[in-house]
Amino acid sequence: MTNALYRLFEAVDRQGPGSVEDTARAWSSLSPPPTPAIVDMGSGTGAATRVLASATSGVITAVDQHQPFLERLDQWARGRGLTDRIRTVVGDIAEPPFEDATFDVVWAEGSAYAIDFENALRTWRRLLKDRGQAAISELVWRSSTPPAPALEFYRREYPDMATAADRRAVAARCGYRLLDDFMVSSAGWWEAYYSPLLAEVSRMESEAPNDESVAEVAAAVRAEVTIYRSYGDSFGYLFLILRKD
Repeated sequence: MTNALYRLFEAVDRQGPGSVEDTARAWSSLSPPPTPAIVDMGSGTGAATRVLASATSGVITAVDQHQPFLERLDQWARGRGLTDRIRTVVGDIAEPPFEDATFDVVWAEGSAYAIDFENALRTWRRLLKDRGQAAISELVWRSSTPPAPALEFYRREYPDMATAADRRAVAARCGYRLLDDFMVSSAGWWEAYYSPLLAEVSRMESEAPNDESVAEVAAAVRAEVTIYRSYGDSFGYLFLILRKD
């Protein structure tokens, strides 16, 4: 990431599409123990971790490579007296620094793609206790024949993007049983993600009108928003609720 891109995402609550309601719905599809041990992979500034902290009395370990993201989450946890239940770890989600069978739940909103979806499922499976569960959101095609502009855009941005059926098959191949799945809501794209992102981009541009890196990031964000506005019915985030078999 460029410095401008990091600054952008450090300033907003979400680093990818999703919402409080989507996270809560995914959580309601699980059946964890009363005080589960949860790991939030690629947590960013902790959008999901915050919801999970309200939904459960368990301990949540948030993992991300970018320390400033985790510092925001630490500050939030301190302000709410939750430092005993929210732990942050600077680490690589491709090589998570945990023993096998450590967690009851693996959580990952929009981060699995960064290390290859199938690799993520295989890597994280060892962290789950017997019959542990996972909630993972993944960008998928909703159409077998997506519009050319959307296809061209995501061939650049996410060349391994596949259909929902493919991702379900991958999960089964990696040793998981599908418990439930659903598409992230449109509010999870617009109100929760794109609107704050566009507002922050505009603020950064106004403060640094001659900064080329800011201009580049702003152009990239607006191009992505344009694709979603025009062709968003052909793709979306699939939330997969899985159990280790």
